[in-house]
Amino acid sequence: MTEDRHVLLAGAANPRRAKEADTHALARLLAASFQTDPVFDWITRRGPRRAVVLEEFFFWLLRTRAIPFGEVWMSEGVVAVWIPPDAPASPGGFVEQLRLLPLFWRLCGLPRLGRGAAVGEAMEKSHPHESHFYLAFIAVAPRLQGMGLASFCRTTGGKGLHVVVPLKPAADWATVRDFAHGIARAMEAAEPARFVSTVPKAKRRGRILVDWLRNGAGATAICSYSPRARAGATVATPLAWREVTAKLDPAAFTIATVPQRLAKQKRDPWAGFDESDQHLPKDPP
Repeated sequence: MTEDRHVLLAGAANPRRAKEADTHALARLLAASFQTDPVFDWITRRGPRRAVVLEEFFFWLLRTRAIPFGEVWMSEGVVAVWIPPDAPASPGGFVEQLRLLPLFWRLCGLPRLGRGAAVGEAMEKSHPHESHFYLAFIAVAPRLQGMGLASFCRTTGGKGLHVVVPLKPAADWATVRDFAHGIARAMEAAEPARFVSTVPKAKRRGRILVDWLRNGAGATAICSYSPRARAGATVATPLAWREVTAKLDPAAFTIATVPQRLAKQKRDPWAGFDESDQHLPKDPP
């Protein structure tokens, strides 16, 4: 990952509230991010003017329904548009809706207006009845997209956790190691008070070591469901990501408790691992 990307990651970890002056730039970002989105592709007109009209739509949304209520958060290339519970559904009332008809006509056209209404109705039905914050849109600039990799977590039987990323066997050891090193450095750059990527214990006091060296040729790592020669006979145990919280106690997974856990499990916490079909991104971290 280039130094510029490290800066972007650090910025994403410390977003700021959007201001009125950000409206135009954020409308362009949202339009670029959603121009090829499958749902928007189904709802909106295709053609050379789609990007322009999408930008008009997001400008209206940001200016009237989002930024004035103070819950649009942004960093370079990233924006999250939250609608707070006290925001009116239609700030301008019926008159404002009439004024919007030409915009939605340009955006959808007559044949697709019904599709947009159907999507909106389905979303409303799925919302909680109680007052809540609503994440309307989250967008990442196209130039920053495509770095995602499916990952799985397990305890190690010790203090640490393993983050396991299944890959098709294409990259060599050096490429995988360098990629893991880049991830570790990016995490350290984003939250230096929490993560460290250097191994010496003196440098990681009070911080979490991201041990990228486990990915080198000849390095060893424990396998899932392997017992450890440790106090309590702990077991390296696959976890679902929802289990990885501050309350997680790796010492609770032992040769006595893991069989009970397996007997009660209704779903494999690593479901989808074997079917994963992914390669390392061309643009490394």
